[in-house]
Amino acid sequence: MGPALEAKEALEVLMNQKIVPDLIDKVCNIAGSMFELLGKKNGYALAKKILESGKAEQKMREIIKAQGGNPSIRPEDIRIG
Repeated sequence: MGPALEAKEALEVLMNQKIVPDLIDKVCNIAGSMFELLGKKNGYALAKKILESGKAEQKMREIIKAQGGNPSIRPEDIRIG
């Protein structure tokens, strides 16, 4: 049940349907650090902008498709339990 809830919540955040401050902060900190390792400035702000713009969701759907999954999946499609 745990992984399904996490996947559902992650997808909701990617789709900007749900605001989960702790998750968003953690994601932006990790991604922001990676951007800064690559020489980008203001990594946290860049990561947050990408998340809010929908580009992160778009990339996730590309990854889902590349792995043979359904790129049109919606949070309500994820069964809990």
